[in-house]
Amino acid sequence: MIKSILQKIFNTEEIKPIAIQCLWNSDWEYIGLTIDLVFKKNNSYSKQNITELEYQKFESEEALLQEAEKIIKAYTKKYDIELYFPSPDKWSRDCPNFWESKTATKCEDCKTPIIPTKSKYLPKEVCYPCHLEREQNNKIKSEEQYDNGVQMYLAKNNEYENIGYCSYFKDFTIAPFINDKVQKQFNENVINVVILHKSDILELNEDLEKALNEKLAVYEKPVIREAEKKFTRTYKIEYKGIEYELYSRFNSDHNEISNLISALKKSQKALQNDYVYEIYFKRGFTHRDDSLLRFVNYVCKGSSSIEKIMEKYKDVMSEMEISTTINKLVKIGCLVINGNFVTVTTTGKNIV
Repeated sequence: MIKSILQKIFNTEEIKPIAIQCLWNSDWEYIGLTIDLVFKKNNSYSKQNITELEYQKFESEEALLQEAEKIIKAYTKKYDIELYFPSPDKWSRDCPNFWESKTATKCEDCKTPIIPTKSKYLPKEVCYPCHLEREQNNKIKSEEQYDNGVQMYLAKNNEYENIGYCSYFKDFTIAPFINDKVQKQFNENVINVVILHKSDILELNEDLEKALNEKLAVYEKPVIREAEKKFTRTYKIEYKGIEYELYSRFNSDHNEISNLISALKKSQKALQNDYVYEIYFKRGFTHRDDSLLRFVNYVCKGSSSIEKIMEKYKDVMSEMEISTTINKLVKIGCLVINGNFVTVTTTGKNIV
């Protein structure tokens, strides 16, 4: 198929690619990896798409990259050609095509070839991921406060099902219904775990059902004109055996209906399976605390030597600052120390 397409483009059967390139592309709701073959004829370059790997269709970035590696190996073996993948470890969408890379500007930090941004709000000397890393490092150095981020779980017998994350508690659908109960359980600890027991969940379930029925009483099915079909999306959701069609965005009433149905299903699941809600809040947390805890939990798979942590943050914090941060995370119940190793606790996992 590819050969026939190339024959039409170049009108020859003696076409061989000179490289295979992989470039990230993204917008506000999409991340993908575009894989192309690169050709050169008469000092002119062109590319032929092999595939587009969409991040949302994979379980993780690692799974996406493994699929990309399979494709790359097949084509590099077939044609014995160069691989151009300038940013395999970062979602940098600012990289040039293969034939522009030799003369392109290099990111000051990671040395990746980049197309300098035209935005007056972003630096031109680094790629966007490195810009974000610089900003994050500055927050770590200055020990900037970072209490944002609330995690919500269904819990039973020390097993946890994550059912939601919001930067602010008020953004949870169930927040207005349980706010009084949450406020009564707050204390002065850095980590607050609010628990909703069966009686609380029964009351929540009733409140959610009442609010949802009120919204459904005035529900209006989407009416999409022909000219809007290319830009308007809908989806269907079922409640009590009735299917409702909802706008996917830009309709607050439909968004609220969807959120209420989802929240109600979770409260019903909690009641049916004897779960409790556990909601994790931070107070007095910093970007320094958050970064170190995430490093141990995600990068180091839950356990790390202190030396490895020291090496990771040597250019951002002093050894004394690193030790102080580790001790703070131990004190508030997020880490435990065993000799020269630290391990993330259940509480530590549940807040990040």
